[in-house]
Amino acid sequence: MLDPIVSDPGPLEKAQNLDLRFNKIREITKHTFKDLGKLNTLLLNNNHLIRIEDDAFQATPELRYLYLYKNRIKFIGKDAFKGLHNLEQLYIHFNKIEKIEPSTFADLPSLERLFLHHNKLTKIPYGAFKKLKSLKRLRLDSNALICDCEIMWLAEMLKENEGVTQAAVTCEHPVTLQGKQLMALSNEELRCKRPKLTEEPNDVDVSFGGTAYFTCRADGDPKPDIVWLHNSNEILPEQDERYSILEDGTLMITEAQDLDEGVYECMAKNPAGEIKSRAAKMHYLKVKENKGVLKFTEKPVDSRVPVGSTIVLPCSAIGDPEPTIHWTQNGIALPLVFRYHASSTGTLTIKNVQKNDAGVYRCVATNGVSTIAVETKIVVEAPPVFLERPRDQEALEGNSVELICLVEGLPPPILSWSKDGSPVRIGNKFKVLKDGTHFRIEEVVEEDTGIYTCHAENESGQRNSSAFVMIRRNVPPVFSRVPEDQRIEMGSSIELPCHAKGQPMPQIKWRKNGSILGSESNHHRINIHGDLYMFNIQRDDDGIYECIAENDVGRASVSMRLTVADAPIIGRPGDRYLFSAVDEARQEIDKALNHTLFDLFGEPHKRSPGELLQAFRFPSNEARQSARSAEIYERALEIVWSHAHDSGSQFNLTEFSYSDILSPQKLELLANLSGCLVHKEPPSCSDMCFHRNYRSFDGSCNNFNHPRWGTSLTPFVRLLPAVYENGFNTPIGWTKSKLYNGFPKPSARVVSTQVVSTDHVSEDSQHSHMLMQWGQFLDHDLDFSMPSISHASFTDNVNCATSCEQAPPCFPIEIPHDDRRIYTTRCMEFVRSSSVCGSGITSVFFNKVEPREQVNQLTAFIDASNVYGSNPSIAQHLREMSSNRGLLRSGVLMSTGKPLLPFNDGQPIDCKRDLAESTVDCFLAGDVRANEQLGLLSMHTLWMREHNRIAKELFNYNRHWDNDKIYHEARKIVGAIMQHITFAHWLPKILGKDGYAKLGPYTGYKPEINPSISNVFATAALRFGHTLINPELLRLNESFKPIPEGNIPLRKAFFAPFRLLEEGGIDPLMRGLVYAPAKLKRPDQLLNSDLTEHLFTPAHFVAQDLAALNIQRGRDHALPSYNEWRKYCNLSVAVTFDDLRREIRNDALLRKLKRLYGHPDNIDLWVGGISEDSVGGAKVGPTFLCLLIDQFKRVRDGDRFWYENPGIFSPDQLHQIKQSSLARVICDNGDNITTLTEDVFTVPQHQSPSFRSCSTLPRVELSVWTECCQECSASSNNNEINSIGVRIRRSFVDRYDHDNDHDRTFNDSPQNVSFHHINDNEFDITEQRIEGIEELVGKLDKTVQRLSKKVRKLETEYKHRKDGHCIDIERNKRRNGETWQSDKCSKCSCEDSQITCWVEKCPPSQCKNPRFIEGECCPVC
Repeated sequence: MLDPIVSDPGPLEKAQNLDLRFNKIREITKHTFKDLGKLNTLLLNNNHLIRIEDDAFQATPELRYLYLYKNRIKFIGKDAFKGLHNLEQLYIHFNKIEKIEPSTFADLPSLERLFLHHNKLTKIPYGAFKKLKSLKRLRLDSNALICDCEIMWLAEMLKENEGVTQAAVTCEHPVTLQGKQLMALSNEELRCKRPKLTEEPNDVDVSFGGTAYFTCRADGDPKPDIVWLHNSNEILPEQDERYSILEDGTLMITEAQDLDEGVYECMAKNPAGEIKSRAAKMHYLKVKENKGVLKFTEKPVDSRVPVGSTIVLPCSAIGDPEPTIHWTQNGIALPLVFRYHASSTGTLTIKNVQKNDAGVYRCVATNGVSTIAVETKIVVEAPPVFLERPRDQEALEGNSVELICLVEGLPPPILSWSKDGSPVRIGNKFKVLKDGTHFRIEEVVEEDTGIYTCHAENESGQRNSSAFVMIRRNVPPVFSRVPEDQRIEMGSSIELPCHAKGQPMPQIKWRKNGSILGSESNHHRINIHGDLYMFNIQRDDDGIYECIAENDVGRASVSMRLTVADAPIIGRPGDRYLFSAVDEARQEIDKALNHTLFDLFGEPHKRSPGELLQAFRFPSNEARQSARSAEIYERALEIVWSHAHDSGSQFNLTEFSYSDILSPQKLELLANLSGCLVHKEPPSCSDMCFHRNYRSFDGSCNNFNHPRWGTSLTPFVRLLPAVYENGFNTPIGWTKSKLYNGFPKPSARVVSTQVVSTDHVSEDSQHSHMLMQWGQFLDHDLDFSMPSISHASFTDNVNCATSCEQAPPCFPIEIPHDDRRIYTTRCMEFVRSSSVCGSGITSVFFNKVEPREQVNQLTAFIDASNVYGSNPSIAQHLREMSSNRGLLRSGVLMSTGKPLLPFNDGQPIDCKRDLAESTVDCFLAGDVRANEQLGLLSMHTLWMREHNRIAKELFNYNRHWDNDKIYHEARKIVGAIMQHITFAHWLPKILGKDGYAKLGPYTGYKPEINPSISNVFATAALRFGHTLINPELLRLNESFKPIPEGNIPLRKAFFAPFRLLEEGGIDPLMRGLVYAPAKLKRPDQLLNSDLTEHLFTPAHFVAQDLAALNIQRGRDHALPSYNEWRKYCNLSVAVTFDDLRREIRNDALLRKLKRLYGHPDNIDLWVGGISEDSVGGAKVGPTFLCLLIDQFKRVRDGDRFWYENPGIFSPDQLHQIKQSSLARVICDNGDNITTLTEDVFTVPQHQSPSFRSCSTLPRVELSVWTECCQECSASSNNNEINSIGVRIRRSFVDRYDHDNDHDRTFNDSPQNVSFHHINDNEFDITEQRIEGIEELVGKLDKTVQRLSKKVRKLETEYKHRKDGHCIDIERNKRRNGETWQSDKCSKCSCEDSQITCWVEKCPPSQCKNPRFIEGECCPVC
């Protein structure tokens, strides 16, 4: 903010010219130019102004010349220039103005020149320039003007003043008029159509007190306004509430009176003209007594309802004839949408109440003779939601600080403010402006530093948002960068860096040999930071240079010696800038990164769904460091190029190479300084004992020749070269004015709303909703592109959510002016994916420039990484280590005793979406996206349980296995089952019979095949699954009927983990997924609108758009166009849109694509792919079919651990894996699922029988994993052996993690289980460790002697039992091979007349009140 220029008048009060350019001024107020009433010329250009408030120049009435260009102005108040009657020239070009008011320039009678070019204006309000009687020059070119009938007034005004006013007004939209001058257009080109009446009013008969309707409809462009006349006088509804003009133009008159009788006419008006209808008369009917009399028998009452609820408004009436009932809301007929239902009796039901459902509802009963009506008021309550949060600020003492807090809610929230938790006292210092939304602190001092909180509260809830305000004292200058002595050759250029910090910001000046240098000349210039650039160095430039930094508090200086030499100096122009560029880049990147980390994880606050999504998808520390290095490298190169270019070096930008400005040694040094070389280290595969048997968590060493193929945190692979706008790193559409094949690239949001989104959904007659759910779960096992490490621009640290600027990493999606949902902003947030070192700009240190490549955070294999994680630290965090049974961690128990996932205690984010709903945190799983929606979360819960079920069974069959062995064997089986379900059960339905045949049979592992995920597969092809998503998740009970809580709209299933805990667990969702049909993809029904209008948010938030995100992500990842992929897949290349009719047969869809894209080569791949008709029973068209087959074939054939690869499993084990099915997994791990469809991907009505008992479904028999070993061969008969400590094999994982550890000695039996034999008191042997083989042999010898005695005794005692049966302690006969539970903690078996029992020992309880579950030995918490 710029404080008042003059507080003590002095000589400035007579000043006529004031130059304030290049001062970073952000704000001016009506007091800024106090006492400067004589001012004639004011230069404010090249600052940082954002707004021009009302009366900003009221103190300068004599002003004639005002320069405001090259700022960042978005908003101009309607009275900003009020009172400037002498102003002749006004320059506001090169700003960001989106809108002007009709009165903005109304009080400028002397204005001759008005420059508004290079702004973002789309509309010019009627009459905006009509009062500028002196106007001679007007520039409105280079805006986003929409040339339609609404701007015709301007065209006519300029034509009338053609000899007086010279104007440049060019059209941007529609495309057909792009670049044309407004004055050259005809009315027809402006699409102006005079109004035409399509329906005129008729005479109406009405009884006293009844309701009359006169219809009037008109067509025209723009849509005409309807005006009604009664006896030639205009009807003004605001003056008589009995009159209402409905949205379609109909005139409604309620409670008719004598004075209403007469003649009625309607008039339709638009800028192109007007037309009047024929006259219609109102007549009164004379009716028999009681004939036609209506009476309400049930009336609605006023109600207050929360958002998302259901409301019932009863209304019924009786009369003769029988009345009919209809409803209006705020005078408008109710829309015909699925949420509204009017019964035959008249009762109105509104489901999933939204904010716009509030208002006055009128129930109208009519029978043709009379009409009665009753009104009720509905108030919709919604808790406060922040539209704009207060932001952290820094200020100097003596200035003012203003915090903005914009909130919406129903009823409107009341705002209050606090500092450091205590309410602030509003007065002279603290001021609340504009209904509390603006909080101002006047004349701040250091004690005003603190956390200021905006509290928003209404009857529905309370929300808080805080900002940190830092007040800094005035500080004298301190240098942060200083010049050093340099030697340079004649004729070259040089930069002498000099940066200083202080409060206020110091001004930099330079001296040469004691003489002050000007700020700019043909020979040198000083930039805004203080750096001195000198060009074409000559001998007389040799000398002492002094940099001086001054502010109001003090002064500092530093000197250096510049020596000019004749001999050439070896190097490149940019070499001298390298170190300073890396420092600057590191500061910029780290500042943006830290800003994002604080926003997401630092300050405790209620997070919006958008923030939740950012937090969940934010890269891990390891991934973040890699991306940070790439960003520092890229930014440093840009800074070096900028300095070298500014210093006078000339480059051809189209053929630019970084080797022109940096020497090879400096490039390698830059790779080191940025950290990029650290990330080039290959993985070690030296532990062959582990890698031969088990997968690594990050996928490394799957292929011993190429150990990084398929690993996490590696680039996606390219099937076709990347297509960037500049060839290597800026996406298509980055430059909005750029044309492609003669046409602009359409906004992703426009394509979404006009081509992809649908409110109507058709059901798939064959396949269930589980087809979609498995696809999403599988996708989260294969790919996850790493988002940017910052959600703020690297250069100016502006949050991507609040800025529409295209500044890396922000790549916002443009919102069209006529968007059906989004009105408050002109863009939707989009943040680019991170790049990897060695791609894009960062590839220069590999001696060539490669296009920017994105990073896959997951392994490329179907390896259940979504269950276990894609790196060792996550996997370790998910394990339950206390039981030593290879289990995964689990959470709270459901009523059936089965657990949910553990709560997310190990990640720096909580997920309390809305405390008004629940305080349940998000759950922890192997993939961070697990909580996105309830179906996905249920699937994660299911597979956690499946791992633990398998691990427990493996332990029962192999009690000698240690913790790691059980864990890795169970993990290996789970991954194999997922592979089998995907390829044997899911893919045939996705690819169709012919497509699946092209995949071909498995023929073995092929080490020459790279299984890495392709960019096109992750970014486009696999996203076909979005077309299968229904807008509702069914939740069904054991009878496959809805549970009491009902089905749930998809929008309410986003980030709602509490619903699993509080609303029935996973069973209702699993039943719903297998019972409900998937959405059917049709040409006019591509994606349901819940995904394009309500993504990741409750209804009262501004939602994201999945289709637009998919399109923008494809551009971000530089996917070639749809036509290029047709060529890749051996389809014909389309020259015209008619060439696409073989794959896209729907004419309407083709017309939409042609209207938006203009040329077939411009179609985005994802849009073209989902637009194709499905082929051969597949769910996709030929292009996506080709790309899916390619990826799944490589994932299978390039995976050494593929379940069918010989040696991975024994033949018996492989046979059991092939018995697995998703249906059996659900049966085994549901809370209480007893019946299910055999094929969960097919709807029940296409199966016979529709449902089967779970007990009849094939299961994986895990007994074939029983392993025999020499150390434990005697355990089945002689458990005394197990009581002697023996040295066993170390686990693979133990060797893998501790290569240098010495062998450790373990007790062969797990710690919490002891073995004892019946009547074994006489064999009491003290357990002890074996220190040497001699001691072991001695003890074994004694044991054998005692066992021999026992055998002889048993032979004598039980010689009659030659059949091998046993007699237990209760004298019951047990058959040979029988196993039984003697009590809940003991399990016994009979083997060859010998009884052996195992007793489970419980670990100490970790809670005060442990819970016992029937049938379980140990208590749980």
